[in-house]
Parts: sequence; C-alpha cells; structure tokens
Amino acid sequence: MSRLRALITAGPTREHLDPVRYLSNGSSGKMGLEIASALKKSGCDVSLILGPGVEPFQGIACDRVISAVDMLKAVSKKFGSSDLFVSCAAVSDFRPKTISRKKIKKGSGGLMLELVPNPDILFLMGKRKKNQFVVGFALEDADGARRAEKKLRDKHCDMIVLNGPETIDSQKINPVILCADGTRLKLGKISKKVFAEKLCREILKRAVRK
Repeated sequence: MSRLRALITAGPTREHLDPVRYLSNGSSGKMGLEIASALKKSGCDVSLILGPGVEPFQGIACDRVISAVDMLKAVSKKFGSSDLFVSCAAVSDFRPKTISRKKIKKGSGGLMLELVPNPDILFLMGKRKKNQFVVGFALEDADGARRAEKKLRDKHCDMIVLNGPETIDSQKINPVILCADGTRLKLGKISKKVFAEKLCREILKRAVRK
C-alpha cells in the first residue's frame, strides 16, 4: 500500500499595509507543526505550508509563505496530488485593499484602512476535492458547536476541529472533533502534541476507508 500524501497548513499569515506594518494574529503554529509531525511519524509523506514567524520542526521540509494569497497559491499547487489536507493555519480573514510601497508616515490624525476579504482556502479546496480527506479548524468564541457544524457542511469538510481563543499561543487545546458522519469526539483539555497524535489516528482511520 502506498504512503498517504498529507498536505498541512500552519501558522499565521501577514497582510502588509506597507513594507514594515501588517495585519496578523497571535497564532504560534504549534498545532499545525504537531499535526505534521504526527502524520510523518505515522508513515505519511508530509508537505507543510508554513506562515511567517514560525520555525518548522527538524526533519520536516516546508514551503514558506507570508500572505493568505501566497498560501492559497502554494496549497493549490499541491492539493491535487494529496490524499489528506489539514487546514490548520490561522489565515487572516481580511487584507488591505492597497499596499503602500513606502512606509506610511505618522501623522497628527488617524488612519483609515479599507479592507477586502481574503480567499477562503479551506472552502476552495473543499469544492475542489475528489478523493481527498479534508480537515478544517474552527476557532469560535460563541455558539461554537453550531458554527462549527455549519463550517463542516459549507466547506465540504470530512472533519472539523472546534476550539476556542484560549488555544492561541498555548501548549494546550480543549478540542471537539466533528465528523461528517455525525461522530462528535470531546477530548478535554490536553497538550497539542497528544491531541495531534489522537487526531492523526482519527484521520487515518477514516481516510483509509474513504
């Protein structure tokens, strides 16, 4: 049996306003790195798409990207030849409509920014999938279960991991795994390393059957 090819995104994206300033978030990339490591240890061929400010684990090769558009391009190139796609990166939802080529000078007044939506990478790959097993993450601070279930359906995922804002830049996660077959797994508060191993087992158990 051939090795499964796993494509994982991890870390934040940065949406530049000018050469030195950007919009981003507090993602440390730890969860995505642990998932990539767990899948590799399970025998998968791993491709990691990694956002800025995050150092990859030793022995895991990655493609570095900065913005959401960069990440979409990198994922799109590899998605078709992948068996698994785990969309764990904390992609910025918006980017500035225009980027200044020079540093924006500080003035005496405020600064108005016009933002435009970034591409929804998980949604786009979910629409493209054929036999791929697609896993997304839903970070929610209110009405989480309902919103995660909606994402599971709308983004054509096989599995969604629901977690909260306290997960950001933490060593632990309090996840709920929601599966397209109706299965819901509550694992309690555990380390990201242990969760990655458990998630990996659930993914491979279902992906092999698909």
